[in-house]
Amino acid sequence: MDIQHALGGNYMTIAVNQWGNSLAIRIPQSITKSFNLEKGSELVMKVEGNQIILQPVQKKFTAEFAIQDMEGKVPPSEIFPEDGPEGDEMI
Repeated sequence: MDIQHALGGNYMTIAVNQWGNSLAIRIPQSITKSFNLEKGSELVMKVEGNQIILQPVQKKFTAEFAIQDMEGKVPPSEIFPEDGPEGDEMI
């Protein structure tokens, strides 16, 4: 894969490979990290003229999403102790 800086943008040449009865591309790790993509992430594919454009689907913030996002993270009680005020906090 070769990244080229041309016409004010970043361009990358990648190969199209066979995957079952379909064709597939691989998204380099540097791109997946930049866009917070992981296995199961959804992309919108648009065709504009002779271009194929991929855009991450914007996640809607729901209670279910918040619960999934919190799994495995430190509970708030460990970050903010419930021992009461420690300084000049106004309650």
